[in-house]
Amino acid sequence: MSEIELIKQDLDELAQKQEEEQLRNLERYHWLKENGYIVFESIIGSQAHGTNTATSDIDKAFLYILPEDDILGMGYKEQLKIHKDFMGYEIKRFLELLKKGNPTILELLNSPEDCLLVKHPEFDIILKHKEKFITKACENAFYGYAKQQRVKAEGLEKLKNWEVSRV
Repeated sequence: MSEIELIKQDLDELAQKQEEEQLRNLERYHWLKENGYIVFESIIGSQAHGTNTATSDIDKAFLYILPEDDILGMGYKEQLKIHKDFMGYEIKRFLELLKKGNPTILELLNSPEDCLLVKHPEFDIILKHKEKFITKACENAFYGYAKQQRVKAEGLEKLKNWEVSRV
């Protein structure tokens, strides 16, 4: 087998494993939701901010609390990636990211009411104090996020220019 064929085989195996993981995470999400372990879920991104277009996807995120057996045993999972636009965070992980001023988490915390899909009454305790999480620590997190978005946008512009030059 050539080097290229081996690389393609590795990539195919990796993609298969990622797909299987995402399907397991989706099943877990449905189980958590059916059993009342989802404490907060919201539409986020362009749909939440009114900047969506006709071709925009729907981004969602959720917070969950794991059953005691999962926390104490081998089932602890701090994040569930259903797909790139649908992420779940275990409550401890959510609080860690919130403390660091993670932009995605702060966005979730500031979701518009009409985008909320699930909100446990106890979660109001966190929402009531959401302004207190805007600290100096957010500066570096937001700077890093903005820089990452700029690089991504520049890459898209290069791709767009590359496609134009190909025609």
